[in-house]
Amino acid sequence: MLKLNEFATLFFPLLPLCMGQKPTLERDVSFLSRLSYWFINRVVSAGHRRGLQLSDLCCLGDEDSAQSLCSALQQQQHRRTEGRSRSQESGEEESLGGNTSHQGVHLSGPALLCHLYGWLRPSLLQVTLLRMTSDLLALLPPQALRCGILYCENQPVFDWSGLTHALALLAAVVCHALVQQVCERHSRMTEVRVQTALTGALYKQALSRCSIPGCLPSPAPSLTPLRADVGRLAELPVSLSAVWSSWVQGTVCVCLLWRELGPSSLAGLAVLLLLVPLTSAVQRRARLLQRSQERVRGERQQLVQEMLKGIKTVKLLVLEAWFQCRVGIAREKELETLRILGFLTAFSLLDRVCVPFLVCVSSLGVYVLVDDGNVLTASQVFTCVCLFTLLRSPFNLLPSLALHLTQTWHSLCHLDHFLFSQEVSHTENGTLSENGVKKSCLEDHSDWCSNETLRETEANTVPLPKHGVSGVCIRLYLHVCGWGWVLLTVLSQVCVCVVGVCQTGLLAVWTRQAKELQGLEEWRELRDSRLSVYAVLGLLQALSVCCVALAVTGGSLKASASLHSELLFAWLRLPLRFYQIMPSSLVLRSLSQVREDL
Repeated sequence: MLKLNEFATLFFPLLPLCMGQKPTLERDVSFLSRLSYWFINRVVSAGHRRGLQLSDLCCLGDEDSAQSLCSALQQQQHRRTEGRSRSQESGEEESLGGNTSHQGVHLSGPALLCHLYGWLRPSLLQVTLLRMTSDLLALLPPQALRCGILYCENQPVFDWSGLTHALALLAAVVCHALVQQVCERHSRMTEVRVQTALTGALYKQALSRCSIPGCLPSPAPSLTPLRADVGRLAELPVSLSAVWSSWVQGTVCVCLLWRELGPSSLAGLAVLLLLVPLTSAVQRRARLLQRSQERVRGERQQLVQEMLKGIKTVKLLVLEAWFQCRVGIAREKELETLRILGFLTAFSLLDRVCVPFLVCVSSLGVYVLVDDGNVLTASQVFTCVCLFTLLRSPFNLLPSLALHLTQTWHSLCHLDHFLFSQEVSHTENGTLSENGVKKSCLEDHSDWCSNETLRETEANTVPLPKHGVSGVCIRLYLHVCGWGWVLLTVLSQVCVCVVGVCQTGLLAVWTRQAKELQGLEEWRELRDSRLSVYAVLGLLQALSVCCVALAVTGGSLKASASLHSELLFAWLRLPLRFYQIMPSSLVLRSLSQVREDL
């Protein structure tokens, strides 16, 4: 909602005043409603009933408006530019004995990064502190749980009652949830502010480069390649805060695990470290497959666009079946790529569901097998399970974070070159001169300037109708997927949940029975039997996860192939009068949107 309001304020600054909207909705609600976003339920319910309009949104405050954000970034740029100018002039005066010859300042290096840091320094510090506080507070619930278990075992750490231990656990969970909510709110607000300010700066720079008398070209085509760069750079504050907090949280988790299990905790850390390169390789393969899928999808969309442009010839020559066969072949190639991606999804599910089991069974198994005197207790088991779950997040975040920071640096260089290149001077014949090289600014916008129909089409784009999902649609989709795949998905998912509960129950029974044993032989027999059952449950859970991934992939691909074929058949059998009345761009956009949903 914030992003929509900011772009509306950027391009329609007087629209909120004309519509009589409230200054802001967030200032009129209570603190708890602001934390839980309860005040936004009205907008969410309206969005479920129909498409949102500008009248459903609220105005932003002055400090969050696009005009204020762009002005703040521009003022920071001017201050740094003037400072560099004064320092350069003073250096020239010292070297030339007072003879200055200032000819302008050209910012080199990551100037945009310096401007953003000077502008967002308070927000960056606030987000970093909130992220670190949230990650440290995440360690309180496991410690409160440990104290509660020790109290139940008549080994209390503090002289508290049972109710006090329960309230302490509840308070730890609530505090962590509230701080995490505030951290996410400030992180997303900072991200949207950066994205809005950079978008305004890009449009301003593009318009200044293409400002030709008598023609107002649209800067959107020239800025399309930079949209992804703006998105990556807007996520930089969140990524930097995650770097510091991940190291701190990981270090504290390792220290707490060492206190519980000693050197045996290194076995679980070794498993996590071994899975990091494997996960990175799978993610890299998935990205390559997604690029291949996008290329095949582009070829298929180009084929459909070609068919729609020549639909009259297709109808006259009765070539519907031939075009449908060509589009079907391209669709089969895309589905093959999606099938491989679905199998890679199985590994992602295994990483999310089965890695905690692997880490726990390795650490706890090494702990009880190294020394026969190491007897597991309930406080050790459940505290270690919680800590290993928290430790997975930094290990999974750091590899992807390194790749994201590398891509962000390249995006920063692209934006820095576009925003802080030398000023563009006008020349004759509608060309611009930049760094001694003449470039035509009309090469991407000549059609837009000369084609009045295209301008009207872009300005008056009709939104596609949106309807809610009814029970009939869900039942029809499940029928197309195949009831066998649906039943296999449900049973496999239930099996995953049941096995997870059985693993936790087995650990609880194991720790309770360990306290009742007297001899060493009985303990060894109990240890071997429980470890065997725990390993079998883990294997059953892995098989269930693979079945879930297989069923979901098979059912969704079957439904996608069937519905896409029926949709294309229905569009090709429409009368020619329909294509003469409806614009081809609207037909293509509607067909593309439905295909994306499939």
